[in-house]
Parts: sequence; C-alpha cells; structure tokens
Amino acid sequence: QRLRFWIFHTFFPIVLELERIYRILHVGSVEIAGKPVCFSAPSFGGKSTLTEYFIQKGHTMLCDDAVAIDKRDDGYYAVASYPFHRPFRQPEVLGYPVKNFATDPKPLHAVYLLEKSEPDATVEIKELKGIEKFKAFHFSSFVDFSFMKQERFSFFTEMAKHVPVYSIKVPWDLERLDEVYRAIVAKTTEA
Repeated sequence: QRLRFWIFHTFFPIVLELERIYRILHVGSVEIAGKPVCFSAPSFGGKSTLTEYFIQKGHTMLCDDAVAIDKRDDGYYAVASYPFHRPFRQPEVLGYPVKNFATDPKPLHAVYLLEKSEPDATVEIKELKGIEKFKAFHFSSFVDFSFMKQERFSFFTEMAKHVPVYSIKVPWDLERLDEVYRAIVAKTTEA
C-alpha cells in the first residue's frame, strides 16, 4: 500500500514532468464553486492544512501535494492527481481516501500563495503582477531539473499571462483558519 502510494504520489508525477506530458505544481488544490484553485507554499507552509479545511467544508479535492497542469488552446487546465489526502506531513502516514475527488480537468481559476503571518495578523489578499507572479509559479514547481529550465521558464511566462495569482496573509493560528477560508471563497466567487 505504501509503495503504491509513493509511486502515484511522487514517482508518477516526476515521470509525467520528464515526459513533458504535464507540468506538475507542488500545491494543494480544491474546487470553489466548480473552479479549481491552488494553494502554494513551502513545505510545512500550510498547503495540506488549508486543503483539509476545504475538504471538511465539502469542496472537491484535486490534490493535496501535486497537481498536473495541461496547456490547451483555450487555457491552462488543472488535472487531478491521486485521491488521497495527508493532512499532516509524516512520511509514514498515508492519509485517507477522499470521496469528493475531481475526475475531469478544468481551467485553473487562480493560485493562492500562502504567506505565513503572525497569529494576530490581518487576513489580506493581494493580486501579484509581473515578476512576482512568475516567481510564484516557478516557486511552485514539483521538481526542478536544470536541463528543463528554459522550457519551464517559457511555460510559466505564458501561464502568468492567463492565470491570476494572489498572495494571502495566513495568520499562524488554527483558530483563524475559517477567516482564511472565507476570504479565499469570497475572492474566488466574486464577479
């Protein structure tokens, strides 16, 4: 069971990236009102915790650690990964199967870059522009093979023209996670 998990969770995404079938982002991802969004942060930066919160609120999960991005003529599509969620990053814990799991690729709506903040900080969302937006995509790469640097640069440069990226200040206090949740839902569903 663990071998199967690691093949699907780690090995297979690397193969998909190396074969240039998809670009793989190191993010958590859920749907909000049918729109896929991604949560990007460094390891232990809150991606899995936030993804878990959205799952508990009934949102469809695409991934808890790696989502495939498929470039199509009409945009950039999020392709769901393995239907398991690990709310805590302990290597020996496989997590649990998620029943509400995405099965069809959909256009990626937005990426939220989680900024770890003081427990009493205000939850703020700011749209990133220019190089900051590109850096957020680059920072979210699942693997960083130097021989793929140029094509990855071109891919993310184009993606940055089409997919909005927001930074969100996340107070480091689990009691305030609902504020973060509500801010992301409001931003994603606004007209």
